[in-house]
Amino acid sequence: MRGKTKVVIGIIIWILAAALAATAVILFVKMRSDDGDQSSAGSPQEQTAEDVMPESLAAQKPFGNVVCKDGNMYYWKYSNDSFSSDPCVFGYYKFDPGTVNQLVCRNRNGEERVLVSENGAGCLCIAGDRIYYQTLQSENNHLSNNSETFRLRSCSLTGDDAEEHGDGILLGLIGGGKYLIAKGAGQQSESIFSIDTATGEKTDLFEGHFLVCADDAVVCYRSDNTDPGVDEEETVCVISGDGLSKKDLYTETAATLPSVADLLSYNGSSFLGYITIDAPLIINNSLFYIYEHIDGSASVVQSARIMRVDMETGEAAEIPGSITKEVGTFGAVDIDSSDTDVIAYKNYISDYHHLNALDKADYSGFSDAPISDAGDESEILKVDFYDETGDTGYIFLTYGEFSDYYGWRWMFRFEKCALYEKNTVTGVCTLIYST
Repeated sequence: MRGKTKVVIGIIIWILAAALAATAVILFVKMRSDDGDQSSAGSPQEQTAEDVMPESLAAQKPFGNVVCKDGNMYYWKYSNDSFSSDPCVFGYYKFDPGTVNQLVCRNRNGEERVLVSENGAGCLCIAGDRIYYQTLQSENNHLSNNSETFRLRSCSLTGDDAEEHGDGILLGLIGGGKYLIAKGAGQQSESIFSIDTATGEKTDLFEGHFLVCADDAVVCYRSDNTDPGVDEEETVCVISGDGLSKKDLYTETAATLPSVADLLSYNGSSFLGYITIDAPLIINNSLFYIYEHIDGSASVVQSARIMRVDMETGEAAEIPGSITKEVGTFGAVDIDSSDTDVIAYKNYISDYHHLNALDKADYSGFSDAPISDAGDESEILKVDFYDETGDTGYIFLTYGEFSDYYGWRWMFRFEKCALYEKNTVTGVCTLIYST
């Protein structure tokens, strides 16, 4: 009997062992299957930095007032002393060249590290393992960027190995970061040049006016026959970073603008104001811009047309639309089109100064004033820059109090500033710093 009992017990143990083994095999296979599924979806063990960091930091943004690379964002951290105490028309405050600002690197955890402390301001540019920036030589308007007052410098992304690159102001990058584009001072135009980011070699590209950086070229324009009159022309040009390739893309004639034609027919030889090309934007290999006649003490658009030019062929077409301009801001643009590129450009113009970049709730702790371009006889809160990458916008606000009149114009004295980061999809807004 005892022998039979031992046999039964042995059989039971064997069955239990076999069941456990089978269960282990099933679990193993399932785990391998789950691993494969998670790998394709980005499992926690295999996530890259881009998977775990906010999109603003995952995106590579090599040029702007805020730049991003490898999970870090870089920006100038200004103080209340960064701007001149002198009152400025419509809050176009001037940088104080005697103030030291901090060039900051901020990681995805919000930790800040100061790379350099210099009298720097404005745009930044990352090329390779270096960051390029501008230092002030004299008092400068924050938005006009007069290149006579800036000097180009660069350092490593850790703040070491500083180098000088001469006078100039940053405009952008082309060629996948191979060429940095900048401009120098000129009497009636600008001296556009490139810097090879690998060798440091500087190449003069163009005498004229900068418009925009394309992927592999710089788009500029020159004014020919600039004596006021029927012969004035503006020619849009495309130049490669090494300066070896230059192509005239399209030529505009001032006399074809209605307000210019009216003035020419009235006095026969000249017109007041000036001609310019404004608001350039490249969408799907088409260059959009506004060709306009500006006049009056408020720089009001007298007449204008919106143009679309093919970057390859130079084929151009006018986009029907009317533009008004008040105190330096674009008004409504009446474009009736189903073309998605044209609609995108219309939206770009309509929000040219990003007055709706922030909701009042986003900056409620900073100011109670509405965001405006001109302010009122009390105060002004304005967007000094708006940089965007992916689903994230970086918004720099300045606040000033009314001080005096310049003719009919309001002048404001700088009081404080703040930098915000806002997710344009979720609406989540984060204060980076304020003064």
